[in-house]
Amino acid sequence: MDNSRRIAVIDIGTNTTRLLVRTVDDPKTDVTRQITITRLGAELEKTRSLGAQGMIDTKNTVKEYLEKALALGCEIEDIYIFATAACRNSNNGIEYIENLKSEFGCSAEIITGEQEGQFAFQGVISGLSEINSGCVVFDIGGGSTEFAVSSLTNFEDISNVVSVPIGSVRITKRHLSSDPPLPEELSNAIGDIREYLNDVERQIPSIRSRKKWIGVAATVTTAAAVELGLAEFDVNKIHEMKLTREMMEEIFRTLATEAYADRIHNPGLEPERADVIVGGVAIIVSIMRHFELSEIYVSCTDLLDGLWLSRRPGQAS
Repeated sequence: MDNSRRIAVIDIGTNTTRLLVRTVDDPKTDVTRQITITRLGAELEKTRSLGAQGMIDTKNTVKEYLEKALALGCEIEDIYIFATAACRNSNNGIEYIENLKSEFGCSAEIITGEQEGQFAFQGVISGLSEINSGCVVFDIGGGSTEFAVSSLTNFEDISNVVSVPIGSVRITKRHLSSDPPLPEELSNAIGDIREYLNDVERQIPSIRSRKKWIGVAATVTTAAAVELGLAEFDVNKIHEMKLTREMMEEIFRTLATEAYADRIHNPGLEPERADVIVGGVAIIVSIMRHFELSEIYVSCTDLLDGLWLSRRPGQAS
């Protein structure tokens, strides 16, 4: 195995497209990690299809990332594109990914919700300072949320994974049309989320027995950044941070009652996320209420890290 070999993964989500490049012999150090808001799934709730602008913006970002990966020393056969909820739930997602694969000449595939949960779990485990209890990893994306539950005998193994079609973009598009959202819109959003959480618990009846809950992806890390009032994102301050129920309820109240023009000025909140953050935080708060959680933890290693680890030589699946 060539330990100097570099591998790149590109994660195409509903709201963002992300790049991670690492060297095979240094699997915990990023050569580069980038994120761009591309809104591939912006039209999904309304049309069941990927919108034209989202497809263009995502394609342009993928092209930029490919060029960056090649410039950093990756070979084209060591660049892997993965797509998630927007592509798997849309009428034209398969065609879109096949076109990217044909045009750019690298691996490209749509992963299932179960795979997404598994990779997110593996990404989280790879970045924890210690693993001393059973846990639930929940990954709130733009178009879906995954719950990966650890084994109670080997905490690094998964016992169950469930994916449900709620995410920051989908909840926003489905329910939150006013600025700021009306109380009845927020109630409808919370009620919708609660129904899906009931489904999660029906599918994993033992989920409440895991006492440590770890949230990943931009909604969760943004909530942490807002709580800390960070002018610039700082992974060292956010990774493995604890968010209490009181913190999350206050963040939700603040963001949900502000107009967009005011919300964008919150330190820690990227202006590009201000239109969907209320929907995303509604999911966090709903999870904490439903499962009676007094606290959750934040992980900055996530799906992207798990995808990269899955392509590392000897571990590809």
